[in-house]
Amino acid sequence: MVEEEKSLSFYRLLEFSKKDPERFWESVASDLVWKKRWDTTMEGSLPNFRFFTGGYINVAENLIDRHLDDSYNRLALIFESETGRRSAYTYGMLNSIVNRLANGLRSIGVKKGDRVSIFLPNIPETLFSVLACYRLGAVFNTIFSGFSTQALENRISHFKPKIIITADGTYRRGRLVELKKELTR
Repeated sequence: MVEEEKSLSFYRLLEFSKKDPERFWESVASDLVWKKRWDTTMEGSLPNFRFFTGGYINVAENLIDRHLDDSYNRLALIFESETGRRSAYTYGMLNSIVNRLANGLRSIGVKKGDRVSIFLPNIPETLFSVLACYRLGAVFNTIFSGFSTQALENRISHFKPKIIITADGTYRRGRLVELKKELTR
């Protein structure tokens, strides 16, 4: 019965989103923390449209901060690596790690609007780096750690980051990939 109710609820939401998309998206957006509430919910039409014009939001605040009061010790992230390493992070732990990383980036001169490249494998530190950039207002790009040296070079030369966040290496399909060496070639 519970699954049936969830299914009905999903289809009701789907119908609501089709029937009145503006009210639907306003109701979704109202659950978030806005630095500045939007002026217009929807503007334009396909393929040229925009949502929440005039609004300003910080993703890190919505993914971490708004959960700290009532969910500080609640599990926020579970990770298991290819090698079997497991780790779990609560919202409180995530907040602490992201703030330390954001402060570290700030201490080396990264500020709002600066570009940061994130060249990391699929590890929790990738998420931490993304959230730290959101926290600071830095613009970031994530670069797939499996790219060829040429593809990596192209992305870095076009983006022109102030800094690159990387790791010494990672395991992919059982073999060691030396990320830092890829950057220095």
